[in-house]
Amino acid sequence: MERKSDSIQSKEMVTVTARITVKVRITVRVRVMVMVTVTVTVTVRVIVTVTVTVRVAATVTVMVGVMVMVMVRVRVKIGEEGHMSNLDLWDKVCVTDPRHTKKAKIGQMNITAIDPQYQRKAATEVFGAYGLGWGISTESEKIEFLTLGDTTLATYTAVMYYKLDTSVGAFPICSNLKVAYVTQGGKGYLKVDDDYAKKLQTDALTKGLSFLGFNSDVFEGLYDDNKYVQKITQEFAKGEQAQKAADYFKPLIDEDSIEETHQRIKDGWKRLDQDQQKEVYGLLHDKAPDSKRKYKTLLDEHLSYVGEEI
Repeated sequence: MERKSDSIQSKEMVTVTARITVKVRITVRVRVMVMVTVTVTVTVRVIVTVTVTVRVAATVTVMVGVMVMVMVRVRVKIGEEGHMSNLDLWDKVCVTDPRHTKKAKIGQMNITAIDPQYQRKAATEVFGAYGLGWGISTESEKIEFLTLGDTTLATYTAVMYYKLDTSVGAFPICSNLKVAYVTQGGKGYLKVDDDYAKKLQTDALTKGLSFLGFNSDVFEGLYDDNKYVQKITQEFAKGEQAQKAADYFKPLIDEDSIEETHQRIKDGWKRLDQDQQKEVYGLLHDKAPDSKRKYKTLLDEHLSYVGEEI
């Protein structure tokens, strides 16, 4: 007897259920130097339907694996009403304009001296007028003298204060110098410094401002690096050019909107490169005297002028 076998095919529906856990790690950096880490665990149920054609006497194993990794980094910047970070003031005042420094020598030490008037101006720009926004507390100044052989030393102590936003800070400052001494190691003449009081106060204020970060690059020794000095010299030069350009545009913007004014503003703007334009634009944040709008808004209108009066 002849036996005949037929090939048999079958189709089976296989439902695969996969359970996927997705972890999202979010790091939020806030200006108040608070690091908030939030870990979110999300469970996702995924149903995968797979159609498999199976021949008789055959075994098919299907494995489906899914791995999902998500990393999210979020940076949050607090607006003007937010709190300052601990280094906001420091970062604002730490760089020194090389034009207001000079090399000096004290004893055997070579130092970089900072123009005291430049420092006072910088402090006034941040805190307000001397005696109101910052300065030396009334009646806190003291000068004590100490005589050692032919040398008389003067030590100055006081309390420096400053106002920042709604807070008032204060801390002690001091300085000392030789008021009188015999030159040439005691073999020369008696030299008396009759300007010691002013020098003591100036030096103490310089040290006090350095505690707040003023001219920190000098005190950190960065001025010993010629490349650093060259770099910031160029940066301050660019800033000065931007300020001159802003001072050039403001009176033009204040003028009546006539064709010649529009053209002069456009021509002046074209002479600036992109970096200079950004610098100038940032300096035009104040409002024009005869307008409730800012200079930069009026500048935009002049630059977009095509024939009609503003």
